[in-house]
Amino acid sequence: TAQNRFAHFSTDYDTLLALGSEIALDWDKFLWAYSILDSRSIWWDGKRNLVPLLDLVNCMEVYEEDEDNKLVPNVIHSTTVDKNGENAVTKISHTVKVGDQVFENYGQPNHIYFLYHGFLLEHNTHDCALWDDIRIKQDDAAAAFNERQSTMQRLGQNGFSSFEPSFCIKDILSLHRVADFLRIKNSISNEDKLEGLGSDVNDYIRDMLQKTLYRYDQIISVRGERSEKERHEGNEMTYAEQTMLKLLHNERAHFQRALDELNQECYISED
Repeated sequence: TAQNRFAHFSTDYDTLLALGSEIALDWDKFLWAYSILDSRSIWWDGKRNLVPLLDLVNCMEVYEEDEDNKLVPNVIHSTTVDKNGENAVTKISHTVKVGDQVFENYGQPNHIYFLYHGFLLEHNTHDCALWDDIRIKQDDAAAAFNERQSTMQRLGQNGFSSFEPSFCIKDILSLHRVADFLRIKNSISNEDKLEGLGSDVNDYIRDMLQKTLYRYDQIISVRGERSEKERHEGNEMTYAEQTMLKLLHNERAHFQRALDELNQECYISED
């Protein structure tokens, strides 16, 4: 969070020496700079860069026909540096006419757009629901002292670098990584080297999805009742509140789709 970053930033000796206490210890200045970097940075070579004018290009998926006459979104934008290392270069990824607004496809899910930029896309092929509360806890068997080395090894073999990974959920295919992690979290033996969904974890995932959907329903219900009360009192929801509520509905739909497809897959398997 910004507060954690500020705590580290304001106690770093080199930072205090370079900026002085009037800047380094000023929360408002830090929050402004932090927000600028998060919302305006252009990335290349794994580093953030501030590029005036380029950061003004808005995001949108523009659909055009491909060679098979199918409508496809414009490709994700990419920025490089010219051979002199002086100018950032981003090539347009869709057809425009003189006077048309130029758009870029940032290629991110809506929760990233809302968190860092304050908007959502109505049509977003990269959208998904963030699932980041699945973790190996201290009381899990996988976290026990005598299991820790084995757990770290299994995590690495399955491409995980943390006890607290995050998942992007949109359909049954996005549940396969969740299944891989849950086998490790619950110390489920995997001598057959199963990958993805399977009878050993499907019920667990189904239960977690149902609980997640219940939480979304509770939050959406409370927010809806509050907005209705405020409307009667003559107060309308702010744009940020409306956008957050839309995001909640979108994410709930992703979780519901994943659960429906999982149930359908299990039903077919049982038959």
